[in-house]
Amino acid sequence: MTNSSFTLVVLQIGLAVAIIVALIRKYLRTRDVGFVWLGVAAVIWPLASGFLAASLRMLVQRSINGSPVAVYPLSLIGHGELTYGTVLLVFNMTRQVVATGLMLIAILYLHRLPRENKVAAEA
Repeated sequence: MTNSSFTLVVLQIGLAVAIIVALIRKYLRTRDVGFVWLGVAAVIWPLASGFLAASLRMLVQRSINGSPVAVYPLSLIGHGELTYGTVLLVFNMTRQVVATGLMLIAILYLHRLPRENKVAAEA
């Protein structure tokens, strides 16, 4: 790992920690679960999906090198039913859909009116 790569990794971790601290502080003040969902969408999911992507890249590399991979859908590549590009495209699109869904859940929770304002709005 080069010095600039290491710096970027440290910066990414530092920013993630700053986001987590800010969201936890806001959640503790407001008790609004939307901030928890925002933390999952903005920090937890990108980290988890990054690990999944690294695992997928490792499996694809093994498959390219000729090692048999019995993991679905990579096993379909060996049979000629799918291409590497198709698998990677579907995986990346799935990551984006999950990220967008988590962000939507967070926004919907944060957009709710407080309980006392709901009662006034209904009257």
